[in-house]
Amino acid sequence: MKLTELMDLKGICVGISLKEKDGVIDILAALQQKCGNIEQSKILKQDIFYREEQGSTAIGAGVAIPHVRSSAVKHAGITAVTVPAGVDFEAPDGEKSRLIFLVALPEEGGENPLSKLTVLLMNEDLREQLADAANEEAFLELLRLAEDGEYGEQKRSAVDAPVVLAVVNANDTDNTQALVQIQSAAERLGILLKTEMHGSENSEPFSDQEIAQAKGVILIGGGLSADRFDGKPILEAAAQDGIHRPEHLLHMVGEAPVFYKKTEPGKRDRQLRHPVFKTRIPLLPLLVLSGGAMILTAFITNLLGADAAVSAFFLDIGRYAYLLILPVMSGLIAFRYARWPGLAVGICGGILLEQSCGGVWAALLGGMAAGLMMRGFGLLGEKMPSRVRALTYLFPVIGLAGMGVLSLLLARFSLLLERGLTALVTSMQLPWAGGLLLSALSALDPGGPLNRAALNFAAESAAAGEWMAAITAGSLALTLGVTVFAVFRSKYMDPVQRENGWFGLLAGLCGYTNAYIPFAAGDPFRILLSCMTGAAAAGLLSVWFGCSVSSAIGGVFAMSTAGRPWWLLLAGIIGAALNLGLLIWASKITQKRLFKQKKQQAE
Repeated sequence: MKLTELMDLKGICVGISLKEKDGVIDILAALQQKCGNIEQSKILKQDIFYREEQGSTAIGAGVAIPHVRSSAVKHAGITAVTVPAGVDFEAPDGEKSRLIFLVALPEEGGENPLSKLTVLLMNEDLREQLADAANEEAFLELLRLAEDGEYGEQKRSAVDAPVVLAVVNANDTDNTQALVQIQSAAERLGILLKTEMHGSENSEPFSDQEIAQAKGVILIGGGLSADRFDGKPILEAAAQDGIHRPEHLLHMVGEAPVFYKKTEPGKRDRQLRHPVFKTRIPLLPLLVLSGGAMILTAFITNLLGADAAVSAFFLDIGRYAYLLILPVMSGLIAFRYARWPGLAVGICGGILLEQSCGGVWAALLGGMAAGLMMRGFGLLGEKMPSRVRALTYLFPVIGLAGMGVLSLLLARFSLLLERGLTALVTSMQLPWAGGLLLSALSALDPGGPLNRAALNFAAESAAAGEWMAAITAGSLALTLGVTVFAVFRSKYMDPVQRENGWFGLLAGLCGYTNAYIPFAAGDPFRILLSCMTGAAAAGLLSVWFGCSVSSAIGGVFAMSTAGRPWWLLLAGIIGAALNLGLLIWASKITQKRLFKQKKQQAE
């Protein structure tokens, strides 16, 4: 069904003068009643306001599309108004909305025209002409022309431009907002963006010729299959990345991993990773950037002889920034599963887990648990009748309570784990074996029970200085290897990670092992194994060199109090070199495997 078949001249009003969003919604609902689509506008307005509370329906570029399924709707319909002065609909780009549509649908069934309307409004010329329409007849005629193809497709004169395909899950408004921003960015960059709204009956799938011509593919939203894009670079992105960083996505699509449908026998395709490993977005490296800058400032002011309170002030700021890394990581993982409700519960749960047991693995588990729990609640809420939908406000409360129970269980488990590992290390008779194990455990779980078990044993041992030195050397090998890899072997890192690699390097020199977490989040297994190997080698060498230090806190800046500090630094550098070498070797193997698959595909 065409969009214009759902519209009527009686449902359009151009040039209204209102400043408040509520007033615009009142007019749109009244127009629906005037067209005979509803009986009472009161219930419809309640449902619209409830939908607006869940998140803005403005898609940016001066357009807002409130949409709702309501028991008040008898027949699907679209009403529209233009507001020359604009109304604040909390658009992602901050621009006031001049062109506002209301899509009202029955509570059950019926075709949803939202995605088709969104794609149609991507054209800047059409948006401007609709917003400036002199009367209702001109407004409706412009939409008719657009549906006939005058504005719906990009101009064919741009066929020589680089082609990028965007597949968008049409079931989420945030995804359509992201698509509008990416389309605008593509026009500025001279890129021909072709779109497909997955889940919309009005959107045609890409042809084989379009796929063959494409430079790469961007997938926005979950539940999207990549099988038909075999041999093409595929970049999976969250809606928020498209809304706030569209040009970055278009630049990155050419550097994305090439997806191959067929893999070696018995091996699962890992090109498109599980949501747990899709945390490679700017927020985590920026925490390293800000925290590392504050920590560096603290050490510099201390070296310059400033008052101790000044150094402590900057050190506390940096420390708190680093304490946020794991809770934010937990929240981002939950966000991949359940959007904003998942983010809120994931961050709160991450803070609880940080206080109870901490560590990378607790953050991963907490993020998955929060995301899956809130996603399940979301599916339950969709099936609830509108009259009891207010109960959905209890879901975050229940989710947070569930995270509290999980934190108690993990706290008990981590305590048992610490005791068991302490007993294991105590039973070791060879000093070098203890140094190797302690440094490897610290690398395996920064800030978690394994790390604490290593530190507690080292502090209480008769040979505390040797064990602390082993952990210090392992921490240096861990962070130096990863951050140097991020800076100089940057193909497997995001641009933001590359830019912030230097601050991660400085944080690593200060002994903050959490600095490597954002860089390892995208490919944890390869990086984690390399880091453990490098840290274990550094710890072994530290014991062999006879190094000692009173505390594992402070990194290279605490080496002035160490026994044989230059040998301790050498052990850390050798371990970092081994870590870096393993990372480079693993990346070359990955490149060869991808090249081989690409060659086989071409044949």
